[in-house]
Amino acid sequence: MRCPECGTYNPISAKSCTTCGHSFESRGAKQVPGSWSQNNPGWTTLGAFLLAVVFLMWLAGCFVSSRDPVPTLAGELSRFPEYSIVVDDVDDGLFRNYLRLKSTFRVSEPVGEKPSEGKPAQFEQRVDTYTVIDRIVGRYEKYVGMVVASKTPDGKLSGYAQAYPPFYQHVGHPQYGHWSSGGFWVWYGQYAFMRNMLGGHRVRRDDHDAYVRSRNRGLSYYGPRTGGRPTFGADGAVTARTRPSFYQKYQSKQASFRARAAGRSGFSRRFGK
Repeated sequence: MRCPECGTYNPISAKSCTTCGHSFESRGAKQVPGSWSQNNPGWTTLGAFLLAVVFLMWLAGCFVSSRDPVPTLAGELSRFPEYSIVVDDVDDGLFRNYLRLKSTFRVSEPVGEKPSEGKPAQFEQRVDTYTVIDRIVGRYEKYVGMVVASKTPDGKLSGYAQAYPPFYQHVGHPQYGHWSSGGFWVWYGQYAFMRNMLGGHRVRRDDHDAYVRSRNRGLSYYGPRTGGRPTFGADGAVTARTRPSFYQKYQSKQASFRARAAGRSGFSRRFGK
């Protein structure tokens, strides 16, 4: 009970203030004890702080799934004769991580023996964004701009362990283009979106042959290397050109990781560990 004269907190059963002697029964008024928050201001502040922390944790984890969305999406697209799922973007934000996937799937067969005759195969695209945990980000960020799941025209399935550049599975098929005299693959006009997904990269015969060899061995293929640098993926030249913000952020992240690793290694050497 708080004294209305001097402000001292007294036991609820007290009839007068232990400091100033003010009578709680004076004037016939019944004094009402102070609220818990008034009597415990420190605990009130701590409680508000904990509630704020819990809210931020909820905000960070709300709707975050620990499931890998790529196999789920591939299952949804399995009814189509062919499809490919590309990692369009990844962002490991402060509170939430985002994984954006761009899917391309064929909805009709080509009609006519020659591409210039009849009707070309019809493709549709969709973009899906998922809020995921760090483990999923770590799994897919190095494959940005690459196919991480697909069903190819020959019906073969692949996952992120066999990642490859977009639409390499269509190179060499006469329905989609032809080889030029210079040894480059030329897409037909109706499939220009496939060329655009490659970010200006032109596929050579030896380039595609290397992709086929990697695919047959169950390995990922990042395109031809120039000066020790791949063409596709998080470290790729195409990524640096088409996704500069992601590329710079990824390089900074890798540099920070290498610096920490070097620091730990130096500490171990100094102390003989």
